[in-house]
Amino acid sequence: MGQTRITYSIGEAARVQLAIYDVAGHRVATMVDAVESPGAHAVVWDGRDARGARLEPGVFYARGSRLAAPWSPARSS
Repeated sequence: MGQTRITYSIGEAARVQLAIYDVAGHRVATMVDAVESPGAHAVVWDGRDARGARLEPGVFYARGSRLAAPWSPARSS
């Protein structure tokens, strides 16, 4: 299996989650789970699962979500 480049963009800083799933709906790899800055981003999936094992060729789906903007505590003067 080759590599797959996944691109996405967000308009404001937010927590982004992007995972790869097999056709049975099992998550096989988590590509992103972090707060990201606004703009364009890209990740490359090399066909390996979360443990680093190469998966058999087949159909896989990428699912991404953007959660609420990250919380930051109020500053006191």
